Formats: sequence, C-alpha cells, structure tokens
Amino acid sequence: MKVGELKKGTEEYNQWRMGMHAKLIGKLKRMHDNERLAKLNKRDTGLESELTQIKQHLDSTDSIREQNKVHVEQIYKAWVVVTGYRDDRPFKRRLHEYIDAGYIIPLDSKYKLFRAEKKLLVL
Repeated sequence: MKVGELKKGTEEYNQWRMGMHAKLIGKLKRMHDNERLAKLNKRDTGLESELTQIKQHLDSTDSIREQNKVHVEQIYKAWVVVTGYRDDRPFKRRLHEYIDAGYIIPLDSKYKLFRAEKKLLVL
C-alpha cells in the first residue's frame, strides 16, 4: 500500500503518521547528541591543557593537600598564573566548567573547598 492510498482518519494512516514522527524525532535527537558531544570534546581538550598547567603549579607549590583537597583561592592563584587574567568572573565560569567536566568536585555548598578527582590527578 502506498502513502497516497491511505485515507486520513483511518487506523493505518494514524500508525504510519506516528511511525514517521517517531523516526524524525529519533533522527533529530541523534543529530543534536552528536553536536553536543562534539562541543563537549572540544571543550575538554581546551580544559585539559589549561588544567595540566594549573595542576603543575599546584604540585610545585604543594597546594593539593592531604586527601587531594584544594581550596578555591589556590585554584584561582594558579589560574591567574596560567592565563594571565585577574578578573574573577571568567574564573567562576571556568570553575563550573571544571566541575561539569568532572575534574574537581565541590566539598561544600559555597564552592570554597574541592576534591581533585583522579581525572585531574593523572594529567
């Protein structure tokens, strides 16, 4: 049976329409997922180079304390040395990117103390 032969309002027509809708939605979801993953991969490669330098600075100043804990001020000081920026607004955005990417995990609700995750420690 061809699409043009289906009559509106019939059960076959409704099933065909729902099937086509489901296929289209699935295709759009896959397309957006691929775009999102590409953006995340691009962001992570940029974060890794910056975080490698920050980690080297934290290691050289013994800022990563026992149990891999580090204070936000220490991360900020290392970030200023690496990037050269002194404004804290871009740092706060970048800090949330570090958290979202799983490099550090906040240990308190005010984002003052963080735990360095294995992903950061192996850089």
